[in-house]
Amino acid sequence: MTPTVRVLGQRILIRRESVDETVGRIVIPAKYRPMSQIGIVVAVGADVDTVSPGDKVLFGRYAGTAIQVEGEECVLLWARDVMGVIE
Repeated sequence: MTPTVRVLGQRILIRRESVDETVGRIVIPAKYRPMSQIGIVVAVGADVDTVSPGDKVLFGRYAGTAIQVEGEECVLLWARDVMGVIE
């Protein structure tokens, strides 16, 4: 059973964009790949008015808490940790 997440307060749930697994023909192991700092907003808490689901955002590399939602890697973070909306 996969958990569903109801986001509360001033928090945002973001699905990270994938990072390239190769450089040229060299495959980079997962633990050495950089974490993506760009993601798509999946859900927002009731107190968030700066972003909405579907927005592409930039956030801090180590911001938030990484969780698995429906088999995808997501990040749950505070709205203040979002640096900007990518248009």
